Amino acid sequence: MRFWGVMLLAVVGGCATVEPFVVSDQQRTHFEQVVQAAEVAAAADGPAQAAALVVEAKSDFDYAQHLPKYPERARSLVAKAQYEADTALWMAREAHRQAQLAATAPTAATF
Repeated sequence: MRFWGVMLLAVVGGCATVEPFVVSDQQRTHFEQVVQAAEVAAAADGPAQAAALVVEAKSDFDYAQHLPKYPERARSLVAKAQYEADTALWMAREAHRQAQLAATAPTAATF
């Protein structure tokens, strides 16, 4: 019986040594810059989908910070958050570009 107690302690101790996931300063800074740019672009004339993606990205990024026992899940969430932020920024910029093109396109009245 004592043997199984020692084995259980070894297994539990081994599981407790999982390295927690910590976002690097560079990764955090890049994420925050993209989110800020996406928020500014989406606020100007971006689609509602871009704003929703920014909210989702921020939520995923924050939640990933609270998963010390699940480092792989945290990494996955941070990658997803970065993708969402990048996509939101692209969507907002594309909407702005389309609006500019529409504003400068000749109308039927000018022909």
